[in-house]
Amino acid sequence: MSDETVVDTFVGEFEHKRPEKINNSDPNKLGYYPRKGVRLTIDKVLVTGKTGGAYAKITVSNDGGTFEAKLVLERAVFQVDGQTLVARDMELKPGLLLTETLTMTVGAQGQKEMKHALSFSDGNHGDWICDN
Repeated sequence: MSDETVVDTFVGEFEHKRPEKINNSDPNKLGYYPRKGVRLTIDKVLVTGKTGGAYAKITVSNDGGTFEAKLVLERAVFQVDGQTLVARDMELKPGLLLTETLTMTVGAQGQKEMKHALSFSDGNHGDWICDN
């Protein structure tokens, strides 16, 4: 399966609707998670000169209010890793990096649920979910 095909499964609009589903190992990092109502748009970017090459970019709405990782998330490049998308070494602040892994689940009716697994350079971790 090409990178482009994998990215296509993630392309679309999603909303963070279930803040109660946030898992976070460090309460001091809660500001790096979106509030309810924040919407994400995932777009595919084709890699020049590479057949089937692609990565994903995210645009974040301010619905539900902004959050500390918004700008970092929008600057990230999510590359294909198997069936997931991964953005590595995003700098949240000097000395604190974040790797975010996106996993997609598609239900029987075609509804999508995207899990955002966060791994902080200080050893903390967490995850949150958005739906289409």
